[in-house]
Amino acid sequence: MRWTELRDAATELAGHQWPLVPGTFQVSTDSPWLGKSCSTGLVPITELSAEATTDLAQVWEWWTRRPYSVLLACGRTIDALEVPASLGRTAEDMLAALKLRGPVAATRRTWLVFVESAGQTMPLVDVPAPVTWHSGGSFVPLPPTIDGDMPYYWRITPEDVDWRLPEATPTLDCLQQCWDTQKTDTPIPV
Repeated sequence: MRWTELRDAATELAGHQWPLVPGTFQVSTDSPWLGKSCSTGLVPITELSAEATTDLAQVWEWWTRRPYSVLLACGRTIDALEVPASLGRTAEDMLAALKLRGPVAATRRTWLVFVESAGQTMPLVDVPAPVTWHSGGSFVPLPPTIDGDMPYYWRITPEDVDWRLPEATPTLDCLQQCWDTQKTDTPIPV
């Protein structure tokens, strides 16, 4: 069942133009990483920049061969802002109020807030300390990928927002405001 779940998720995401690459995988949390020799963690099994695709035939072929992790190749059309779960929960209502609500994948520790890509490399803007901007040349796991003992799940599915992505800079500004507020424990104006 898990294998078909990964294949179905990859096919749906690629069908909505999310560029994907297959990633290493584990059979159980204490087993070695499979799919690429000498892997010690979750990584793409192919060259990220050359192999990322939205081609449904290619995606179907990859995920029919193995239960690969589903990885988004950032920087083409979609970037991801990775934040601690506590900051994600703090920012959730404000992002919705500012009409910046987009898809969000989560684990118990982190949230991935998906935004329109700002280009192949990270834009030259200030990024708040707890935010990691994944852009050109990087990847992030997508549900239902499991990284060790941490499953990724959709907090806000792409369908929930009609596959729309918010702009990166206003989303980052909102996260910055929430981070500043969280540090000082003052209420967030919504």
